[in-house]
Amino acid sequence: MRPIQNAALIQQLQWRYATKKFDPARKISDEDWETLEEALVLTPSSFGLQPWKFFVVSNPALREKLLPVSWGQRQVIDASHLVVFAIRKNLGTADLDHYLRRMAEVRGIEVASLDPFRKVVAGFLSRDPSEFNVNEWATPCLVPSGGPQLVRGAEIARARTVGHAPRARGQGTRSLGRGFDAIAITRVVP
Repeated sequence: MRPIQNAALIQQLQWRYATKKFDPARKISDEDWETLEEALVLTPSSFGLQPWKFFVVSNPALREKLLPVSWGQRQVIDASHLVVFAIRKNLGTADLDHYLRRMAEVRGIEVASLDPFRKVVAGFLSRDPSEFNVNEWATPCLVPSGGPQLVRGAEIARARTVGHAPRARGQGTRSLGRGFDAIAITRVVP
């Protein structure tokens, strides 16, 4: 991979801004969206576990239902694409083992060769619940890309990573910060 020039990086970061209003008539092209969706898939996480799923909400009626639980922020409706992140609750060793089987398959190695890594991650995930809440650790809540970003907790950094991909392509993005009711959204998004 060839790194971008320093000046180009700074220029892209200086361009970024939080889009206040989206033009509902302007849509991200299928080709650009495919690239941005791949950026979502490649977003880094602790141990590479990516303890979330993301849903692209394109149904206009569903997006209308999200408006009141997003404190009336029109970006939820007007943005070209709306992505909702949801955590995998109670992530445990079964999830870890699935991840390690997939990693071994992609790398063309034996699963057993990942046993030292498994031991470290399993130890992390199985800590005393009175000292460590795996759901809080995993919480990204919601992030729309190429549109608003709905984010809470420690996942703000991850959302910013995801948010830079559209910006680098010259497309606006918007963080809704804490401007949404996460529990109500879980009742709207299937």
